Amino acid sequence: MRDALTAAREWGAQPTTMLGVPAADWSEADRFLAMALTLHDRDLCPGGCGHYLDETSEMDGWHEVQHTVCDACRARDESQDQPQPGELRWVRKTA
Repeated sequence: MRDALTAAREWGAQPTTMLGVPAADWSEADRFLAMALTLHDRDLCPGGCGHYLDETSEMDGWHEVQHTVCDACRARDESQDQPQPGELRWVRKTA
């Protein structure tokens, strides 16, 4: 549900349309869904961890860091010498 609402916001579409309910104008349900997503996102940690701030505050020792290495990102990051102004870099799978 959240992914559908986020896609609707990013694409400027009505939330109910993304849920398979076509409509000509924004309905009351569309407005409620858009507001619900806004309120939901406002409650998330601004640091980007994706957790609710009120659930993670004062919980020292209850969380651990997970990590992995994306070899594609590593290859891109290792090539970060001095890009030219406007230069775009991306990773292409070669094998």
